[in-house]
Formats: sequence, C-alpha cells, structure tokens
Amino acid sequence: MAKELSFIERLKKEMEKDKKAAAKVSLMADEENKIVYEPSGILLLDYLSGKGLPKGRWMEIFGAESGGKSLISALIGASFQKRGKNVVWIDMERTTDPEWYKRVGLDTEKVVLIKPESAEEAFDRLNDCIAAKADLVIIDSVASMATQTEMESDASQQTMAIMARMLSTQLRKLTSKLADAGTIVIMINQLRSTMAVNKYMAQETTTGGKALPFYCSLRFRVSRVTAPGSYLKDENDIYKAHTIKLRNIKNKVGAPGREGTFMLIYDGGPDNRTALVALAMQKGYITKGGAWYTLNVNGQEIRACGEQALITKLAENKEAQEFLFDALEIHPLYRNMFETDTRAIELPNGIDEIAEGED
Repeated sequence: MAKELSFIERLKKEMEKDKKAAAKVSLMADEENKIVYEPSGILLLDYLSGKGLPKGRWMEIFGAESGGKSLISALIGASFQKRGKNVVWIDMERTTDPEWYKRVGLDTEKVVLIKPESAEEAFDRLNDCIAAKADLVIIDSVASMATQTEMESDASQQTMAIMARMLSTQLRKLTSKLADAGTIVIMINQLRSTMAVNKYMAQETTTGGKALPFYCSLRFRVSRVTAPGSYLKDENDIYKAHTIKLRNIKNKVGAPGREGTFMLIYDGGPDNRTALVALAMQKGYITKGGAWYTLNVNGQEIRACGEQALITKLAENKEAQEFLFDALEIHPLYRNMFETDTRAIELPNGIDEIAEGED
C-alpha cells in the first residue's frame, strides 16, 4: 500500500505542475525560516528590540533634529565592523563628517560611502548593495531624498506625495530581495508637524507617508534627555557626553512600547555600563535612595554612593556582574563590558545646564 503524502508534499507536487511557480514552500518551524539577529553594539537598543537587529529587515530611526539619529547609526556600523561585517552609508544629506564618526568608533577607511543625486538613484544603489549582500546599509536620510521630478520642476510646481508613492513602490520591490540577502537597512528619518487642528490628533509625523512604517520590522524614536546632568563636561568645560533616550515604537520581532536611556561618550561610543544599571533599576534589581544605590546578590548587599561608585564596585565583583547579566538576559557580546570599558563618567561638580531639545 502506497504511503499517503503529507499536505506539504501534495502542495509541492501541485506547484511543480506550474512551470512559472517561484514561491518557496516550507514549514514555519524549519531552520531556514528562523530569524537571525545581529547585536547592534548598543545594549539598550538590543534590550528594547528583544534580541538585536533581525537580518534581512527594514529598520527606521527617527526623531527631532540633533537627537542622535545619525550618531546611533554610526555606533551600530562600528559594532558591525568589529565583527568583520561590511557597512555602506548612503549619504543624501551631504553632511557626513568622517572625523566625528571616527571618534565614536567607526572605521571610516572601511565604510563605503555613496552619494546619489536623486531618490531614484539611491534606490538603484541600494538594490546593488543588496545584490552584493551588504551586511548593513544606512540611508541618511529619507527626508533628504528628492525625486528626479522634484529636481527638474520649479518651486511653484506641486509634487504632493511623490516621495510617498516612490517609497511604497520601492519597498515592495526590494523587501523579498532584502530578506534573501540578509541585509539590514537602517532608514534615518525626520519628524514633521502635521496640520492637526486639535490636541486629540497626532501633532507630529515622519516624512515619506505610511509605507516605511508599515514595512519596517523595528522603529525607534530618538530624543535628547533634557534633565540636569544629562550632558557631561570635561575639566576644560567642553561637553564630552550626553544622554540619549530610545523609545521602541514598533517591533515585529518582540514586544513594542519599551523605552530607556543610555550615556553616549563621544570618545569611544555608548556606555553600556550605565545602560545596564538603568535597566537593572527599571526591573527592580537595583534600588536607589537619595544618592545611594543598593544591589542584593545572593544575600550579599552591595551599596554605593553615586553611579560611578556603583560601576566601580560592579567591575570588581564578578558574581554581581553575572547576576545582572543572567537576570536581564544580556547578550554574550556585552558580558565583558567592565573589562573593556574603563572610562570615567563622574558627574562634574556644579553641572546644572539643561540642554535644549525634546525629551
């Protein structure tokens, strides 16, 4: 008696009859369908997304001006480079500063920089990068893209929604190619005020219509923290670090809606140690009373006056480190942070400036 074929075998047999069929058929649980994640190098970002950046997906980083969008993208690029990955930067704004990005760890001698003249050319070059299996492509920015029609028209000509239509078409065309190549594309975007007429309607939106928010697997809103002490100075009264707030707006590979802050030190990139402390406080593993921080590890109480003192004590206590790493399910990439990062982040005396910008 012939063995009865399973449903998927019968389906494949039927598809073989159609010579034009190009669809791939497999079980959802098959190894080929599992999502592969790449660490971003920013502990907080990976924690908010769940496991890191999913390969073969679109990602959007947006926010107000000077919030840190391009800087975060450069930090992600630097982390990819340390693991031998290739990075492409598509510069639509013409504002790339190699010396500045070098300060946060990006190896500018190995980043491929492309400067397209139009939005159409930008997507053509993106298509080339995907075909060449680039690991990471950063587009800076969607808001700066101008179509050929816009460039050839005069100032009085109306070109309403032309960029939204282009994005809708191009993202549809490239999504399947992106997934096959495993390329991660970061689209940097800006905020614009809407024409909302009352407080119950959204007052802000991103450029380019709804296609990009729809196709992106991850969307992060970036803003500056404006609380006193969020910007640090050195002994020469020059700013050396500031605090960035990340809010996970959309997440197709984990739980959305989470947010947190991390300290960005200009020489060397993010301070993942402060992010670890902030996450541990958020989860209740570290408590704070006044200036004192308290952590209980297997019945042992660790107390420190000030965040820097706490980080110093954690650096000396392997058991406490492992307790927090395991409790917060920290990726192995970050578990040597206390050995590799010894930068001081002590708040200078008398700092009381409040940075301008959105919180």
